[in-house]
Amino acid sequence: MQITAADGRTFNIGQIVANNLTYLLGNSQIDLQFGLGMNPRTVPGTSAPQITKFDENVVTLSITSPSISFSVRLSQQAYVDWQWKCPANSPPGGCREP
Repeated sequence: MQITAADGRTFNIGQIVANNLTYLLGNSQIDLQFGLGMNPRTVPGTSAPQITKFDENVVTLSITSPSISFSVRLSQQAYVDWQWKCPANSPPGGCREP
């Protein structure tokens, strides 16, 4: 995986980790955070919800060592197109969009 640093240089983070795994495991602080991920669901109400874009964290791996620090984030993103759905208790043939 090619990563672009703040100064514009690119490097392969996977190769760096593979070549220095023993050093990183012995000399680094490793932080692993799990998120809930995306969960768009039915939203009850009288109008469409305001949220149309979801961007949720699945997992973030941060490694800090004396020689290098980096973070990798795996996330889910989606744009949701909400549609009106008649309530289950609506009379047959009679349901109007608010």
